[in-house]
Amino acid sequence: IITKLSAMGYPEATAENGLLMKAKSYANCMIGKVS
Repeated sequence: IITKLSAMGYPEATAENGLLMKAKSYANCMIGKVS
């Protein structure tokens, strides 16, 4: 994930941002399964 963000132009992807993105995608996955 960090390398993808860097490639997209983010100068520094912190571990905190990575965890946030993982949490969001995980939440979206769970919502999709429930719906």
